[in-house]
Amino acid sequence: MKKNIFNVVMALIAMCLMVASCKPDNEEKTITMVNYGLKLDMPLTIEKPTLSNAKAVFTNVQTKETFSFTEFKASDGQYVAVFSLPAGIYDVVVDGTVAYKVNGKDLSTNVKATQRNVTVDKGASEGANPSLVLPLNTFNSGAGFVISEVFFAGTRTLQNKDYVNDQYIKIANNSDTVMYADGLAIVQSLFQTNMKNDYKPNVMNSAMTVDDVFVIPGSGKEHPVQPGEEIVIAWNARNHKEFNTNSIDLSKANFQMYSSMTLEDVDENGEDIEKEVQNDKVPLLLHWYGSDEGRLTPNRAGVRAYALVRIPMTAELLKKNYEYEIKWVEADDPTNFENTETHLMIPNVWVLDAVNLATTSDHQWNVVSAALDAGFTSWAETLYDAGSYRKAVLRKKEGKNWKDTNNSTQDFDAFAVPSYFK
Repeated sequence: MKKNIFNVVMALIAMCLMVASCKPDNEEKTITMVNYGLKLDMPLTIEKPTLSNAKAVFTNVQTKETFSFTEFKASDGQYVAVFSLPAGIYDVVVDGTVAYKVNGKDLSTNVKATQRNVTVDKGASEGANPSLVLPLNTFNSGAGFVISEVFFAGTRTLQNKDYVNDQYIKIANNSDTVMYADGLAIVQSLFQTNMKNDYKPNVMNSAMTVDDVFVIPGSGKEHPVQPGEEIVIAWNARNHKEFNTNSIDLSKANFQMYSSMTLEDVDENGEDIEKEVQNDKVPLLLHWYGSDEGRLTPNRAGVRAYALVRIPMTAELLKKNYEYEIKWVEADDPTNFENTETHLMIPNVWVLDAVNLATTSDHQWNVVSAALDAGFTSWAETLYDAGSYRKAVLRKKEGKNWKDTNNSTQDFDAFAVPSYFK
């Protein structure tokens, strides 16, 4: 009897085990789907933009599974999409193209936004308040280059005369990857920070008006700049100590604006003359735009803005498509004569970095959009400041990187000792 009871118990246990073993090992886990909203803010440097070809890619951090969404609708100047995807933590990348107008001209630019470790959970809901807001930024392959130093103040000779042939700009790679300087443009603003006029049309919110454009030569990868390194653009790359013992040696500069310079001299009769000296040892920048009759000599006190730009076209197309007629009356002109001239606009979306320069006693306005530079920096108190020789502006460092908040007042050390004099 006891044996029969034992056999029954064992049989029941075996049946239980068999039932348990029949449960599939690969039974799917319950997936929680979430209705999720994404809102895209347009770039601040663009007026009346239209977004197209927008694509948002959500990559699950754990499973690496991706989900793509392309259906965005315009809403109050922004673009919104609501879609369904599994709950989880995602890295988000958005790409697209924005079309817009500047002074009646049709333009377009690529835009991009990224955000890591975005939590998608049941709390997200479809409606007027999207679950995630991302600001779109203009995407430029040259991003990472910044102006790291400007020295225009010049020096004084032993004869107590001005010497400005030793002007230079430094450009730094502020990224963590190798950047190429080929095709990088340096532009000077037409407008001056010590002379505010009512220019019409006013395109400043969309473009920078310039009077000179210089471009670094190269086919694309001829001039690599390592992370944290700087290149030097000299107005004339030579050892200026040969002509002015109070000056500096720029003979090892990476590029130069001009291969010749004019010096004061005395002829065999003791008469004052000017002589031209030539230097072809350092590569020249390409002069894409500006007067061919004279030389670009920045004001010694610094009263204009300078910018680094990536121009996505040839010099011929740039001039053809972006010259515009501008009118203004000088603020201090009692006759109210209206000037009319043709100058060049550089769309703000092409600008990588911009710096407003001004004298502290006569700063009337900034001559680029606040989105490019919300401040200004200086090395001179006045236009003819005798104490400004051998002074510069140097971008501050934060650890290994240069500070870049798009506000030159905060980003630069003003009235600084130039690096070549240290």
